[in-house]
Amino acid sequence: MGSGFDKTGATEVVYAPGTVGKVLGYVLYDETEERCRAAEVGGSGAQVQGAIIRFLGQRAVQLKRERVSASVASAHPFSVYCRSLGCHDETRYPANGGPMGRIIDLPGFLAGIAPELALRWPDGAPKQISLQCEDGGATLTKRRGVVTVKAGTSGRSLRVKDAALMMQLAMGFRHADDADDAIDAGTLSGTRPQLALARELFPLRVAYMSWPDRF
Repeated sequence: MGSGFDKTGATEVVYAPGTVGKVLGYVLYDETEERCRAAEVGGSGAQVQGAIIRFLGQRAVQLKRERVSASVASAHPFSVYCRSLGCHDETRYPANGGPMGRIIDLPGFLAGIAPELALRWPDGAPKQISLQCEDGGATLTKRRGVVTVKAGTSGRSLRVKDAALMMQLAMGFRHADDADDAIDAGTLSGTRPQLALARELFPLRVAYMSWPDRF
């Protein structure tokens, strides 16, 4: 898939000089003449990013298109490289949409992002927090800088309305204060220390999901 459900993607690969045996990077782009757009970019370093930009630029000339666009996160190495060339960064939040993610297994999901949660967990915060959603719960514990996750809750839990809200919190689409007060009162409830920790573990940020990862 390219940069949309109705777009077919094609791939161009960046190889090491003089060989086709070592892949340095790649670009997945929309296989259409309507626009010159990259749906996914892999690889790092100025030479790799430059090669990809050169390919997209040449393709834009062939298609007689004035713009080259890329559906990548604003902090992606390709986006950072494009800043030196001059670029326009756009983030859109449709009124009828959200982060479009789904949590099937809450404990498994939290275990997968546990290393990132360990980095966000502030010193002096409670060492344990339980999250309770409509279809299950999980308990996170931090010991010696490592966060572990177990299914089920322990003691009073931070109650999250549903898995959809949990996904929005995890992706940074919404945050603890927003979910508790500004939009839907009662969708997130817990003690002050729990809510304070939730603000740190799930901060507001630009949510992004690569198009080829959607289904």
